[in-house]
Amino acid sequence: MKKVLIFYGSYGGGHLSAAKAIGSYLEQKYEKDVEVQIVDCIEYISKYINKVSTEAYKELAKKAPWAWKKIYKQSQNGALSHISTTTNKLMSAKLNLLLQEFKPDLIVSTHPFSTQMCAYLKAKEKIDCKLATILTDYHIHPQWLVLSQYVNYFFVSNETMKIDMIKEGISENKIYVTGIPVSDRFLQEYDSEEIHKEFGLDPEKPTVLFFAGGEFGLGRDTTYMVLKALIRMYKDLQVVAISGKNKKMNKKFSDLVATTKSENRIKILEYTTKVPELMSIAIGVITKPGGLTITECLVSKLPIVVINPIPGQEEENAEFLVNNNVAIWIKPEDKIARTLKYLSRNIEKLQLMSETAAKLSKTNATEDICKILIHEFDDIVKTPNQIVISVLIKSKGNYLFVKQKQKNKEDILHLIGGPLPDDQLLDTSLQTMVTTNFNIELKKVKPYDFDSDMQKFKGRESQIIYLRYLAEITNIKDVNTNLENIELIWLSKDELQSYKFSDAANKFLKKLKLI
Repeated sequence: MKKVLIFYGSYGGGHLSAAKAIGSYLEQKYEKDVEVQIVDCIEYISKYINKVSTEAYKELAKKAPWAWKKIYKQSQNGALSHISTTTNKLMSAKLNLLLQEFKPDLIVSTHPFSTQMCAYLKAKEKIDCKLATILTDYHIHPQWLVLSQYVNYFFVSNETMKIDMIKEGISENKIYVTGIPVSDRFLQEYDSEEIHKEFGLDPEKPTVLFFAGGEFGLGRDTTYMVLKALIRMYKDLQVVAISGKNKKMNKKFSDLVATTKSENRIKILEYTTKVPELMSIAIGVITKPGGLTITECLVSKLPIVVINPIPGQEEENAEFLVNNNVAIWIKPEDKIARTLKYLSRNIEKLQLMSETAAKLSKTNATEDICKILIHEFDDIVKTPNQIVISVLIKSKGNYLFVKQKQKNKEDILHLIGGPLPDDQLLDTSLQTMVTTNFNIELKKVKPYDFDSDMQKFKGRESQIIYLRYLAEITNIKDVNTNLENIELIWLSKDELQSYKFSDAANKFLKKLKLI
């Protein structure tokens, strides 16, 4: 069993969320082959240092953003950069205790500090394993690149970052433009009616999400003015305002809603775990541009209104969004009400922002990153010489297909089937597969044909054999599935022409002259 150690830092929720997304995928997909441990690197080294540094960051970001901006710029180069790098080297000694105890085969870092510490330990030959870092913003900060020669993988959100890193001397073959990992919940489909009902929302009115609080807030004056403008201007709009841990903001919002008697269209939430569900019904988001929130919005194809970014990375994130036409940035000198009114009346602008967000998003980031990393381990990912079984099931002139329910993915239909398990015989595996997953008892099972395909896998030729079957069943009503995010679809011969199929299914249907 391979050991994977994932480090994050407490400076904003995006680092932890990315770590959790990677860890969860590895545990679910490779549970028999991988042991995963997720650790807050600064918390592990010193709870006191972690508390002091995170609180200092929060206070500066909220109360003295000008000071944080100055610190941020100086941390890129010069004395502060040197101090930060030197401090990380010193703290790496404590981190090494964990590494020697756990003995990871792979380290994944979602924060520059943990990347630096591990790279330094590699340089000193204290550890000998692959090191990957996931950059959780949309612009490069030099701290991510310290001791880069000891980092094996860089996973970035966009092509511009890759180009900038190459200019800084990072080898191109180390850089992968995968996007930032988010929870797979943002890729699922949800019941719109149920979500509206749960939150007391009118399904006939458009919904806007307003992330007004969180750890760092948006600035009390600005957030209050935004909500006031939304209440005053848009009687046909409903708003879900999430204040997070900001209790003062929550009370101020609640008082405003009560005073304006707008409870029927303004919902104030301190906290919710249902952000993916709410984004699935929203037409747009008003927020500060943290890397994770941005990514969630892009994956959800939502236009973004940016307010009060923290100087530094968040301002750079905002610039990226504006330059790519997926966001409007309301700056201090702008009139909030006027900007919101302009956007609401410009339907074409909103539609273009949504379409651009869909193109810019990378919905498979988590899966793509994990596959790249796991391919390091030959004993986990074996050369896939394999047999794939598929069956076209017919009942009373209709044919059965499956569809994966994934948000932002084109609807493509597949045949029922999959790889032949190592522990099953060919003559029993097909029936076992369909019975277990779909409650189907096949009748008149008939082998149809086979073909093979050669593929390159990790530089080696591998062969896949496709075995195809025809089968019939008598009772459609008994057919169901216990697989998550899978939908069963029955189609007549005429209806086949209106759908898109996987390459394998398309090839089979053409052979049968059904399409």
